[in-house]
Amino acid sequence: MMNKVRSVLGHVLQFLAVTAGIFTWWMAVLLLVSVFTVNVWHIAFTSIVFISLGLTGICAAVYLAVMLHRARPSGGA
Repeated sequence: MMNKVRSVLGHVLQFLAVTAGIFTWWMAVLLLVSVFTVNVWHIAFTSIVFISLGLTGICAAVYLAVMLHRARPSGGA
């Protein structure tokens, strides 16, 4: 029972760490794009945060689906 709890806790912490990394990556990418296109793309920092949160949500949903698919017991052999 305790191993199952540790396993689930480990997967939850892994998901949170990867999601935080994805958010950091999106923030860095969007900030760099906004700096390089400063004369073309006029955007506020709060908008970049909201866009990053949305993109992070999409990536986290895909990552969660992959994690759940991998954790599913296989029905073959």
